[in-house]
Amino acid sequence: MEAIAVALLATAISAPAVIPILLVIIEIGSLITVGSQLKKKLITKVGKHEKIAVLAEDKLSAVNECISKALNDKEILEEEYSLVVSELRHKFREMKEKN
Repeated sequence: MEAIAVALLATAISAPAVIPILLVIIEIGSLITVGSQLKKKLITKVGKHEKIAVLAEDKLSAVNECISKALNDKEILEEEYSLVVSELRHKFREMKEKN
């Protein structure tokens, strides 16, 4: 009977100490869950921005080639001008569609 009383007394004394520990464990678990969800969203956004950056670099390269050719020729042909303008319009159209 004394053993049972000691066990119950030990449980009653340790219960207040266990509750804060459980709360800390629950909060840490919640933070880990929120952090992993946030990480997934940020990785998706980074991927999207990397794709946009590559697209912008490709367009810039195409426009630079047209401008360099026009400068080397010392004249701007209608085709070159149209190509530069169409590249710029196409880029803005793509950006609007993605947003």
